[in-house]
Amino acid sequence: AWCRYCKVMLPTVEAATEDFKGQMSFVSMDIDEMENLAEPLGLVGVPTYLIFKDGREVGRIIGYNQKKTFYDEVDKILGNKEK
Repeated sequence: AWCRYCKVMLPTVEAATEDFKGQMSFVSMDIDEMENLAEPLGLVGVPTYLIFKDGREVGRIIGYNQKKTFYDEVDKILGNKEK
């Protein structure tokens, strides 16, 4: 609720949810409400986007990113070819 950059990134994440459908899913959490999960995941900055494949973390994007940069990072982590 208090994270300005999380709010600014919301439209990008909502678009990415659709654009990367079948490749990944997005789940959000409030680190203040879920400290017991945030701490073991090493969430120290917000927003932080963790990307898991087969139950293991394969990438992490931290902080505010413009949509193109965010998509480029996700593509790189997922191993997608350049578009």
